[in-house]
Amino acid sequence: MNTNIIQDTLNDSKNLLMPVIATLLSCTKPMICSNYDKSQDASVELLGVIKNLYWEEILKTCGMPVNSYTEEDELKRIKSAQKARNLLVDIAMNVTGAKIS
Repeated sequence: MNTNIIQDTLNDSKNLLMPVIATLLSCTKPMICSNYDKSQDASVELLGVIKNLYWEEILKTCGMPVNSYTEEDELKRIKSAQKARNLLVDIAMNVTGAKIS
């Protein structure tokens, strides 16, 4: 099921919103560790698309200042970017076995 959703998203991956990226990444970790080749391929392709098209935007959005005047939509976007960044780091560390010292 998640594989089909990710494949459909990859067909039109040019304008993904931060909440969509974060949601897709939450499905990616179990898929990349799956024994099902189609799931692995879709998750690796999604990670590549996010790295190539969205990584800089994710980092830029995570660094945006938040104060009492920040609009609710912008707060949600920042939180989604932070979630996406954290999920990407988690996937990279746990799937590859990398350690940050």
